[in-house]
Amino acid sequence: MLKVLLTGATHKIGMAAIYSLSKEGFTIIGTDERALPFKLHSRQLNSYYTHALFKDDKFYEDILSIIKKEKPDVLIPIGSTKQISQHKNEISKYVNILVPDYESFCTAYDKKKTYEICKEAGVAMPKRFTDMEANYQLTNEKNTKLVIKPDFDIGGARGLRFVNTVEELDAARKNIKNTCGNYIIEEFIPGASKMRAIQLVFDKEHKISACFILKKIHQWPITGGVTAYAESTLEWELLDFIMPFFRKCLWEGPVGVQLIIDERDGKPKLIEINPRFTGSLAFPIQCGVNLPLVACMAALNKHDFGITSNYNAGIFYIHFSYYVKAVLKEFDLAKNKIDFLYQVFKELKQPKVSISPDTREFPVYLAKAWMEIKHHIF
Repeated sequence: MLKVLLTGATHKIGMAAIYSLSKEGFTIIGTDERALPFKLHSRQLNSYYTHALFKDDKFYEDILSIIKKEKPDVLIPIGSTKQISQHKNEISKYVNILVPDYESFCTAYDKKKTYEICKEAGVAMPKRFTDMEANYQLTNEKNTKLVIKPDFDIGGARGLRFVNTVEELDAARKNIKNTCGNYIIEEFIPGASKMRAIQLVFDKEHKISACFILKKIHQWPITGGVTAYAESTLEWELLDFIMPFFRKCLWEGPVGVQLIIDERDGKPKLIEINPRFTGSLAFPIQCGVNLPLVACMAALNKHDFGITSNYNAGIFYIHFSYYVKAVLKEFDLAKNKIDFLYQVFKELKQPKVSISPDTREFPVYLAKAWMEIKHHIF
C-alpha cells in the first residue's frame, strides 16, 4: 500500500488532493501549518501533524522529522513547494518527491525572472514598464490602463491593481511595498473573458505526464483571480505556446499557467506561472484527470500506470462562495441587468462539478468557515 505524506492538508487544494488519493486506497499522512477548530481534519487521513509556518526556517526541520518518523513513499507538497524545492536534495534522501530544482522554481516564482526567460524563449507576455515609463504613459497617453502586482507568486490575485492615473499607481505601489515587497508594472491586456488556466504535471525526465485546460468564465476578484466558474477545453495549441518556457527550465513537478487571449490580435499572452498545484485542482480531478495521483506515480518513476489526460470539453465547474461574490459585483456593473440575470440562471441550472466532492467532509469545511469568520471579526 502506497504511503503518501501531504502538506497543506487543511487547505482546499490539499483537501482535493486527499480526496483523489483516498479513492486509490493510499495511506495518507496530512500536515499543515495550522490546526482547525476542534482539531478537525479530513477523515481520509491516517494521521495529522502541525508544523512551523511554511515561510519559517523551522518548517524544513519539522517536515524532515515527520518524514523520518512516518517513512512515507511519496511527499506531495501543497503550499510548501518553495521550501521543499529549496531543500530538495536533502529531502529526496528519505522520500520520493516531484518538484523542480530551486533555480527552476525561482524562474516561475519570481515574475521578473519569468519575464526574462520568456523573452529568451519567445513566449509573448504583456509589455513591462519602469516607474518613469509608467508615469509617462498615464500622464501623456489617453485612456491608458496599467497593471501593477507583486513580483512573486502569492496566489489569488492578491496585490494586483488596475490603475488609470499616476495617483492610483502611487497608492498601489505603496500598498504592495507595505504588504508584499517589490512590484512589477505591465500593460493592460484586454480580454478578461478570455482567460485560460493550464494545469500540468511534468515527470523527472521533464516530459508532460498530465494536462488540463480550463476557460475562466467568472473570477474573484472579477478583474482576475480565483476561478469561480469555468469550463473545460481542449485547446492543445496553448501547450505549444507555453512549452518553450518549460523546455528552457527543464521543469519537474506540478505547475499552473495563466494565459489571456488578447482581444486586439487574438493571440495568447502569458500572465504568470504558478510553480505548484493551483486552486481549482478539484476541477481536473472530477473530470478524470487525477493530477495528485499522476504526481505520485511520476515521483516513483512509474510511467505505465494508465493515467492519461483524456477528458471532455464543455464540463462546468463552480466555486460557489466566490461565484456569489463575482456575480454580485458583475450584476452591479452590468448594463443590461435582465440579460445578466438570465445568464446567471442558465449557469446555475447547468450541470457542473464543484469544489467539495465529498459531503462526508462537511465538518471540516464548517470548521474552516468558522476560522475565516473569526479571522475577519477578531
